[in-house]
Formats: sequence, structure tokens, C-alpha cells
Amino acid sequence: MNPINEHNEKSISFQELFVLLKRYLALIIAAGLIGGIVTYCICSFFVAPVYEANAKMIVNSRQEQTGSVTNDQITSAQKLVDTYAIIIRSQPVLEPVIQNLNLPTDVEKLAKKVTVTSVNDTQVMQIAVQSKDPEQALQIVEQIVAICPSIIIDAVEAGSVKTIEPAHLKKEPVAPSTNLFTVVAAFLCMVAVVMIVILRFLLDNTYKSETDLRNDLELPVLGVIPDYEYCMKQKAEGKEGKYY
Repeated sequence: MNPINEHNEKSISFQELFVLLKRYLALIIAAGLIGGIVTYCICSFFVAPVYEANAKMIVNSRQEQTGSVTNDQITSAQKLVDTYAIIIRSQPVLEPVIQNLNLPTDVEKLAKKVTVTSVNDTQVMQIAVQSKDPEQALQIVEQIVAICPSIIIDAVEAGSVKTIEPAHLKKEPVAPSTNLFTVVAAFLCMVAVVMIVILRFLLDNTYKSETDLRNDLELPVLGVIPDYEYCMKQKAEGKEGKYY
């Protein structure tokens, strides 16, 4: 087999990898710190925060209004949550909201800001609205909670909804997740530097010592020519080393 081809198929052992990464440890950490700091600054000063307001309503089937509640009725009410979610995010509910608040948007865009979910697979559903304007998010939820019960009763004769937690605004923004983005960015920057270091090592086909020559060419080394300036520098620093 051609010795040169053998050298081109360069590999790295765990010991070599450890030594290589240790040599560039400061650079790897610095890349992580820079990436994390830059991401934190971008999220904190250049990305507008998004706020969320929500309210909770309980879903009742028509049978629950008189008599005892059975498991089948509870299950039926849970299934109605999906139906109510479609109605709440539809034109009959959102169009009056837009008109009442004089919002500069349409039903389709507003529907993307509204989410309706079941709370822990119960009869309770949560209506949430996210917006860069916290006051606007709160007003939209308040309007939805006020408008949707009558429309739901008209559309779905099998059930109704009742507010159990009025609209309220979360104090802290829900996006961007600055801490999470900072950690992820720092990690990705460190990984990127590690990959570059390893790639440069694998693509470097130069021989650094007589040991490399013996291992790759399987030939004895008859002599070496030291780099005089490098050796003098190493000697001045109290180190021993050679470069060939």
C-alpha cells in the first residue's frame, strides 16, 4: 500500500483528541462566552419581548346543567374543547373583537395569536393571546371571553362555557427565552470551534516529528534537522522541543 495514501487517511485517537482539545481549551471557552454574550445582548436589546394574557373557562355539556355529572358527560365535555377552540378562533368571534378594539389586523392574523388548549385533559380550557403589546393582549382575551359564550351556545346546542378565571396578564414576557437562547448559542459556538479544530487536525498532512514518520512510513529515521530558532526559543522558556 502506498505510504502517502495511508497518511491521507488520517484518524485521531481519544488520547490525541483529549490533548488537542486541551491545547485549544481557552479558545473553545472564549468562543462560548462570546457567542453567549452576543446572543444575550441581541435578545435583551434588539428583540421585542412578547407578552401573554390568558383566561380559563370550563366546558359543560347540556346534561350537566340539571342532575348529577357522570364520567361520560365529563368525557363529552373534554371532547367539546376541540370544537370550542375552532369556534373561538373563527370569524364570528374574532371579527367583533377586531371591531370593538379597532385593531389594525384581520381575522386570519389575529387567529394566529390566539391559542385554545385543554388544561391537563380536563373540562377546563385556557384561552391565551400573545402580543408585543401587553395591554392589547389583555384586551383581546377579555373581549373573547365576553363574546364567545353566546356564540358557542348558538352554534353548539350540546353545551356551554363559563368563565372560572378572568383574563389576566403574565408579568414576565414569554418570548424570547433569553436564558435558553444564550445557553444554546454558547454551546453551539463551542461545538463549532471543536469541529473546526478537529477538522484542521485531520486535514493537516504535515509531519510534526520523527514518530509520525515511523508510524506512517514504517521506515527508520536516520537523522533529523532541528529548527534552530524554535529550539532556542524553547530552551529560553525552559522547555525541550523540536520541529522538523
